[in-house]
Amino acid sequence: MLTGVVLAAGEATRMPNKLMLHAPNGKPLILNAIEYTMRYSAYVVVVTRKDTIVETYLKQLRYKLDIRFQTHASGVIDAISIAEASDILVTFGDCYGYDWLPPVMSNSATVKSGAIDGMDGFGTRRWLRRKDEGIKKSFVGAFRCDAWHPSTNDLVFEFNDHNIKPQEVKTLIQDCGTPKGYEGIWQR
Repeated sequence: MLTGVVLAAGEATRMPNKLMLHAPNGKPLILNAIEYTMRYSAYVVVVTRKDTIVETYLKQLRYKLDIRFQTHASGVIDAISIAEASDILVTFGDCYGYDWLPPVMSNSATVKSGAIDGMDGFGTRRWLRRKDEGIKKSFVGAFRCDAWHPSTNDLVFEFNDHNIKPQEVKTLIQDCGTPKGYEGIWQR
């Protein structure tokens, strides 16, 4: 069974409460990720931090969500493992543009053409970290894996190890994890 995992547990040190910021469609960023995930998965786990405005908001939604907590910032892999699933569709709560994102194919991750500053990405044959040179496509939005069993806490390593392929999308999805990224969605 495909489990949707929405990541919403980051400390947001660069931009506090970013998940609750409104997007141009009038919804908080986090809701865009949740609604996209619900389109493709009947069971959705949202991983967040306890006693935050995000937790309060999630509890007020009428959607059936499994809310779980990451007690401290210990990385994306740890947050995904809290969902306790191997067939996963993972979305990042601080992205905007899920309305235009197509379904993510099995064992793939959505990418945009070109190297975007501060984003991990795909080179000619493998995934690269944001500081590496040779990124041809930047990772943004979502990924899917039908047998997720990580051995490290390194997302780029796990993408390469699980043979995750880039799925290029020509949509307006954008990472909003920084003030510059968030401003970018309003400057379209």
